[in-house]
Parts: sequence; C-alpha cells; structure tokens
Amino acid sequence: MKSKSLVMLKPDALERNLIQVIEHSFCNAGLEIILRTTIKFEERMIFSLWPQIYGIEYIRKNIDYLVGYELPVWLLEGNNAIMVADSIKKELRKKYCNSTIKTLMHCPDSLEEFERNKLLFIKHETTQ
Repeated sequence: MKSKSLVMLKPDALERNLIQVIEHSFCNAGLEIILRTTIKFEERMIFSLWPQIYGIEYIRKNIDYLVGYELPVWLLEGNNAIMVADSIKKELRKKYCNSTIKTLMHCPDSLEEFERNKLLFIKHETTQ
C-alpha cells in the first residue's frame, strides 16, 4: 500500500556530502521523492520533533547542532514508506555514524510521528 514519509537531512549529512548517497538509498528501495523543500531549523522545533528528549545537556547539544541551518526536507512516497524509510535510516546510521547527535537524518517511525512532522515541515496542501 502506498504511503508517505518525510526525511529531514541533518547538518552532518550535508557537511559529509552524503546527500546523493541518502537519496539513492531511498530511490533504490522504491521510494519516490515527491516534494523537496527546506526548513530553517529553530529551537522550538526540537521539542516538537522529539518531545521525549530529556536532559538539558542533550537538548543544548541538539540546539547547537541544528538551529540556524537551512535543512533539506523530502516528502517520500512508496509502499510502506514509513517502515522502509526508517529501515534505510538505521542502515545508513550504522554505516556512517558514531554519534547520538550527528545522525545524518530524521525520519518518523510511525504514522503519528509522520503527521506531527508533516505539520512542522510541510506548509503545502500538496501532501494530501
């Protein structure tokens, strides 16, 4: 069944020139990027994206890492998009990451999280 998911690339993916690697991974898995946009990350977004984050030090590290960047956001579509995108995220993190902060990308792991992220990232009616 076709569904949608979102991906927000993080600064380390941009700095390490991994955008095309990430894009190809999604496309090779049968997901199509149907919308590309960017978002200027703001401090308030951390609590909307990750309401479960606790601890001032961890929050501060995320703020320092993300706030102020113009970050690519992709709307994906394909069969089981949320599950497939989450699986790719985990594979790429295993291959390229060794940090709990610099993790290449954010994508939701549930429909509820997708809906919350969509409201935050996508300001268009084209997501319907």
